[in-house]
Amino acid sequence: MRLVQIAVLIISVLAGVMVFMLAGKMIVNPLVNAVKVSNEIADGNLTMDFQVAGNDEVSRLLSAMKDMENRLRDVVTNILMVSDNVQSGSDEISASA
Repeated sequence: MRLVQIAVLIISVLAGVMVFMLAGKMIVNPLVNAVKVSNEIADGNLTMDFQVAGNDEVSRLLSAMKDMENRLRDVVTNILMVSDNVQSGSDEISASA
């Protein structure tokens, strides 16, 4: 009887450790991915193509970061277009002077 109790205890502890490790990976891995994405955006990389799956908090964070990246890319594109227009206007003024 005592041996059965010890065996059940060991199996329970091992099962608990496995569940804890699995839950840890399910939480930590998406957070590590979110940190990588945010670091890339902070470094100015607005050309990343990352997938967002799920509807948990980390997935919603990654989705918001994807939206932010797209909007930042649009802003940079618009700034470059305006800059080109200013340069063209400046060249025309210089040429006519």
